[in-house]
Amino acid sequence: MARPGVLPACGTFARWIILVLCLGQCETGTAATLTLTLSASTLTFPSATPSTTPSIAATQNPVTVTVKAGATATWTLTMLASSNLTSGANQIAASKITWTATGTGFSSGTLSTTTQTAVATGGKGTDKGTLSFFLANSWTEFDGTYATSITYTLIQP
Repeated sequence: MARPGVLPACGTFARWIILVLCLGQCETGTAATLTLTLSASTLTFPSATPSTTPSIAATQNPVTVTVKAGATATWTLTMLASSNLTSGANQIAASKITWTATGTGFSSGTLSTTTQTAVATGGKGTDKGTLSFFLANSWTEFDGTYATSITYTLIQP
């Protein structure tokens, strides 16, 4: 395992960060049907040298998010990480993951382990947007396969 700030003997910096997305819970009212679909269930951030790539794009970008709502007037989609990204005893703060959003009602944001972060809001019909995820790259993390779960919650307020 390479130490932060030191390249391995082979001359390449190899660090894989894998973030597991978990399609979370979908809470609905009795009069409405809500459906959430994601185009990816796992995100992978490839190896990159922090000095030349300070922000690593997930290889699955962009992730398409589709929400279908029946007769409901409004819905809200939020995201929450179950923990920081972990690899054995090593951790990377979940807040080092950010996303940019496209689509009406979709919002850019920062991953959190403590606060449900708003991803999108909408109304009846089908709403579609994209989320592009990025990892803030730094020499302070150790090599490894890091993981956490993200729960998406789709509710009718």
